[in-house]
Amino acid sequence: MQIYSMRRLGMDTGAASSIIAMKTVVYQIILVLYSLVMVVWMLPFFQTNVSNFSF
Repeated sequence: MQIYSMRRLGMDTGAASSIIAMKTVVYQIILVLYSLVMVVWMLPFFQTNVSNFSF
């Protein structure tokens, strides 16, 4: 839907798709980094409360 909206505003479909793809990739990277920080920060909690958690 966003690509369609960008196309209606006059943007090239390839550029619109590239923008949406990059936003998605950046979002996923930030989400993974945030999750890793939380696991490291709360490592004792995960070691005691999550079964088979070996770190």
